[in-house]
Amino acid sequence: MIEDPEEIEQFLIEKETRDIEFSIELRAKGIILTLGRPFELSCCIEIDRLLARGVFKIIHKDDLSIGAIQVFGSRIVDEVKGKETATLYEKSRLVV
Repeated sequence: MIEDPEEIEQFLIEKETRDIEFSIELRAKGIILTLGRPFELSCCIEIDRLLARGVFKIIHKDDLSIGAIQVFGSRIVDEVKGKETATLYEKSRLVV
């Protein structure tokens, strides 16, 4: 996971930036009560769900056993969902 805010910012598109700011605002108002940093729990849930389903596995980039396996770039996209309802929540998804 990237920790440096400058590195994170270069991967975010405008909509994602707005959703992160919106999530922080909703947390400050007590509407979203999830503990931790914005989207931290939803990101962990998405990765755990995909690992449990066997969609992918985590390997080190220097692992020689990958051989001819195709490796794709990916990133996490964060979004505040339920904007048209009274139940707002954070959602993360892995995009390949």
